[in-house]
Amino acid sequence: DLLRRLNPNWEFDGSFAPTGVFNRWGGATEVAPAGDGYLVNALTGVYRLGPGGAKDDSFSLLEFDFAAPVRVLSLAGGDFLVAGRLLSAGGDVDRVHRFKPDGSVDAGFRPVPLQGVIGAMHRQADSGVLLAGAFTQVDGLVRIGLARLLPGGAVDASFVATLDTVVPAPLGTVDVRVHGLGELVGGRVFVAGKFVGANGRTLPKPLAVFAPIVPAAPPSIVSLPAAVTVTEGHSLDLIPRVLVPPGTTFAWKRDGVTLGTQPELHRRNLQLQDGGILEFVVTSPGGAVSQTVTVTVVGGPSHPGSADVSFDAGEGATLNSTWPFVPGVSSFQRPAFSLAQGTDGRTFLAANFDRFDGADRSQLVALLPDGRLDPAFNFDPVLGQLFVKRIAKVAVQTDGKIVAAVLLDRNKFPRTVSSTDVIRLEADGTLDSGFSGDAVRTGGADFGGLGIDVQGRIVVLRDRAPVLRRLLPNGSVDPSFTAPAFTRNGASRIPTSLAVLADGRVILGGDFGAVGGVDRNGVVRLLSDGSVDPTFQPPGNLVLKVSAVAPLLDGRLMVGETPAAFTAPVAHGLVRLLADGSLDPSFSADGILTNGVARLAVDAFSRTVALPYASSGGESAEDVVVRLRLDGEPDPDFVVNVGRTFFHGSGTALLVQNDSQIVVAGDLWQPEGLRRSTVIRLNGSDERRVKPFRLVDGRPVLRLNSRTGRNYRVEHSFQLNPAEWTEVKRIAGTGDVVEWIGAGPEADGFYRVLSE
Repeated sequence: DLLRRLNPNWEFDGSFAPTGVFNRWGGATEVAPAGDGYLVNALTGVYRLGPGGAKDDSFSLLEFDFAAPVRVLSLAGGDFLVAGRLLSAGGDVDRVHRFKPDGSVDAGFRPVPLQGVIGAMHRQADSGVLLAGAFTQVDGLVRIGLARLLPGGAVDASFVATLDTVVPAPLGTVDVRVHGLGELVGGRVFVAGKFVGANGRTLPKPLAVFAPIVPAAPPSIVSLPAAVTVTEGHSLDLIPRVLVPPGTTFAWKRDGVTLGTQPELHRRNLQLQDGGILEFVVTSPGGAVSQTVTVTVVGGPSHPGSADVSFDAGEGATLNSTWPFVPGVSSFQRPAFSLAQGTDGRTFLAANFDRFDGADRSQLVALLPDGRLDPAFNFDPVLGQLFVKRIAKVAVQTDGKIVAAVLLDRNKFPRTVSSTDVIRLEADGTLDSGFSGDAVRTGGADFGGLGIDVQGRIVVLRDRAPVLRRLLPNGSVDPSFTAPAFTRNGASRIPTSLAVLADGRVILGGDFGAVGGVDRNGVVRLLSDGSVDPTFQPPGNLVLKVSAVAPLLDGRLMVGETPAAFTAPVAHGLVRLLADGSLDPSFSADGILTNGVARLAVDAFSRTVALPYASSGGESAEDVVVRLRLDGEPDPDFVVNVGRTFFHGSGTALLVQNDSQIVVAGDLWQPEGLRRSTVIRLNGSDERRVKPFRLVDGRPVLRLNSRTGRNYRVEHSFQLNPAEWTEVKRIAGTGDVVEWIGAGPEADGFYRVLSE
């Protein structure tokens, strides 16, 4: 692992004496020119050396996950690109980042997400950049093994070349290893490495040469259908092929509104109202061309895992941070979501947002049973926007009051309100000034859990330290509970997950080896006084680093595993323990959740619902939600059809409602490059659901997937508590979609549909 410089006569240059750590753990793998010095790509990060080899201490060291390959490319003016998984920039997904000569982030360059690993990069004469490697998508566009970025970082839509492999699945895993990449005379591109063909043609050797594409003038559009039909709740994928010159722009429009600005359009979870005529417009310096596509959305039977069309949260939330795609964002600004179900049927959603479905709402919202924003609930906007950095966890007491674990800005929070880390809100979102949770205050940590028992006592977990407290219903410290000491297993936070049983016992999961002086590997059950439960003794040889726990009503416990640092796959992913802590031999999920479990829940039928951690593909991975049968096998009836994984597990919330409907909230990365936060509900059964009521010209509108021979009764109430339901319409099922539009006077208030 030496770094040397050779003279023109191939002898070692004695005047070049590199300094730095270039040994077994930091060996130099790549060197790129940087002014009069050099950028050195080592296994621990990127360094800059002066012309004589001295390490430049003014250069910001870039750290990255050395379990994944990283590539460096120098640009004109001293800037440089780094492709890979950088710890200093989130470290969750491979991306192409741009940095300034001093190593600082180029804030004007949006990191380009990759579905796969870069093997080589090459700067072209026009400042475009060629990328090659084992990827299948670049910034949401299908690019298998080879892509080109325009100087600003956008994917060049006119450059569509494919490196074929033994498994050439467009959205699967490809085995492409590129060791040579560059340009030949006439603008041709060559690629050398490991692959079996290019552009669908088998090659005798893994060396491909691509001729430059001569664009048409004006641009032309090919392979775009004139009409498509999609079943409600399913996905729409429109992938045109275009021949365009540089400087071309794209736009997908409906009724003059732009839906996307990438050539490919992907829409998930289509609703009936999403049908209509879409227009694809391509504009270049030589002219413009457009084509329309008629989209018809038809009603169809729901199935377990399909999108619940009766739940519509509209535009979702607008995050007030850009984590994790912009480096340097404080952990307080990461969009970590939390969900809780209220006693009145409302769903509470907490995250770091400042708008929801177009309305000014900060940090916390209440959603009605049909997903719409509850206008009567408004979390104090001054408190939410100025003093609360993030609501980490939310739970609901039996009296309907909302308890929230918050991270506060201590320099701004008004002392007159009480400087607490746990707050309680009234049912309308106003602050309960009679509640005090000061006992949980600590610094520099995050909340690992929040739970409430049947007596209304609140258990709060802050990890790393850790701090475990139980509060009485009024927020004061419960003197009958004494938290034990935890012995750390590794370098990560302990413990990280919490479940509170109805009788006051507490289950904790994390990365620990002993609790209160008693050996407990990764999971422990505490008695109501905080002491270790001696009747619960989990096996000591499971090698689990626990990320999630979910108790069953019969006393058994689901335990989810997170990957240890630089280790994949996980040992088990998910296990079930009996009431005494021993391994349940009737359950095995080995080989199913190989990336580990980020969130875990159990439905009313004791089926396990899990959110896996994002795979190496990040926002492009599949199986965003997994449901397992009682024996641990995947539920064959549960098919998620809302698109490829768009939730990143570490910031996503999971809630299984009392009727086994599944609510998921998280950061949505749409393939066309847009990001928004959203909340969806998935069907737990094949029961048909109706769309939520929306107003058209002041009148309510209902669309229903009906069944032949079944009648549906529409009822109305001006209030919910107490509700006074009155029948306003009776509808006969036809086996197809039926629509009802109200007359007008009953537009205000609430509706329900009963099936007869």
